[in-house]
Amino acid sequence: MPWSARRTTGAPPRFGTTDAVDWIGRSLACPLAVGHRWGGLLAILLALISLGNPPEAFAGFELPDQEGGVAYLIFDGTEDPAIRALGRRALDGDIEAMGELADRYVAGDGVPRDLAAAQTWYAALARHGDARAAFNVAALLEREDDPGSPARAAVAYAVALAGGIDEAADRITVLAGSTGNALGEDDLRQLQERLALLGFDPGPADGLVGPRTREALAAWLNAAALPDDLPVGPVALALLRAWRPDDPQ
Repeated sequence: MPWSARRTTGAPPRFGTTDAVDWIGRSLACPLAVGHRWGGLLAILLALISLGNPPEAFAGFELPDQEGGVAYLIFDGTEDPAIRALGRRALDGDIEAMGELADRYVAGDGVPRDLAAAQTWYAALARHGDARAAFNVAALLEREDDPGSPARAAVAYAVALAGGIDEAADRITVLAGSTGNALGEDDLRQLQERLALLGFDPGPADGLVGPRTREALAAWLNAAALPDDLPVGPVALALLRAWRPDDPQ
């Protein structure tokens, strides 16, 4: 199914069988990327692409690990001239080619199956204003075996939600529930300080969760067009950290 037509509801998308994935540079803004050898063939084009800032349509949230810098993207080459041409178009900023290349990496269609490369191309496409691509970034982040991945996925879902993908709200709620309220005192203070900075009074930043903190969080979530019943926990903190209002204070 073409990237522009992919619709996913309920549970996160399953892009084929679950397997061990060698994630290339877990941060999408990593300074170096390492190519891998598939079979006996090594044909890699190393490209430097500026991802820029999030599009105005998604004003408010940034994709996780995308700080507005540059990312080294790998195109794992092939002898197929059509795939090589597709890679060149994607590297030149052709959004249709970016989406198709991301889908091909997910399916292993014409290129080796590589979910890290797919995530990177979906993220680049999301930077061009494609909310469905942001949703796919989030779905791929959910597959990562890393304690911080659920919170990062929730941020990517928030980007998708801001771009009009309504089912992203349900995924944010599920992820917030799965991570619970496991915040240490320092993180709770940061959450309270961030709420206060944004104009939502949680009371003193004492690292304790009380009614005022919960009310302030619910008020901010509502203002940010997010589910307003999220618990005070890692997902809420990640969303607050990723929030970039139009007129940051």
